Amino acid sequence: MITGCAQIGVTPPSMQRVIAIARESAREPQTWVPLTAAAVIGVVGADDNISDWASDHTPIFGSQNSARDASDDLKNGLIASMALSSIFAPTPTGESGFRTRRVATNALAFGTVAGLVEGTKLTAQRDRPNDRDDQSFPSGHSSGAYSSAILIEHNLNASIDRPWLRKSIKIGTQITAAATAWARVEAEEHFPVDVLFSAALSNFVVKTFIKSMMTDDQSALPAIAIETSRQGFMVRLNHSF
Repeated sequence: MITGCAQIGVTPPSMQRVIAIARESAREPQTWVPLTAAAVIGVVGADDNISDWASDHTPIFGSQNSARDASDDLKNGLIASMALSSIFAPTPTGESGFRTRRVATNALAFGTVAGLVEGTKLTAQRDRPNDRDDQSFPSGHSSGAYSSAILIEHNLNASIDRPWLRKSIKIGTQITAAATAWARVEAEEHFPVDVLFSAALSNFVVKTFIKSMMTDDQSALPAIAIETSRQGFMVRLNHSF
């Protein structure tokens, strides 16, 4: 239980800088490759066929129920690791405010992706492959997994100077996120386009937040604050008029 109240403040860079960073994030392979793959699958009409084959054969997880359970476990494991690493991962020597910015960046990036996913679901209203509801596009499990994977990598990289270990962390988290996404397809909860779009969206948003907030290039824009209390969390903008 949270018994007190704390505030974390972070001032983002100028809007011009944010736009430049967003363009840079959009050009990353982790953004445009899955987005392009989703577009190709959609254009050629292979979405239903891939979904039917994966849910019928379940080549990785063996059954739809196993795939569904695995997607929950993998996603929750990544989210928990992201939260713990944002708070407890070592920080660079001499950077007293690094952990504060890291926690704020993790919370805002993850929350923004989740909000965009939920908003898009309500707008798109795409039926799931199993016809359970119309919340198929995009995939919340996939976006949560990919967002967490990227943030875990960033949280740990600041204290790791061995390239092979950094690479191992990146490969491990990305494989786990990809397994989560594919499990949703095998579980007949999502189409391939749903999970591919989620991967692209997560990388774009999270990388934009990381490059914008984890920097010393601060400006006089309104400060973003995260407040914790008994009721939960609240994001606030501070600005003087």
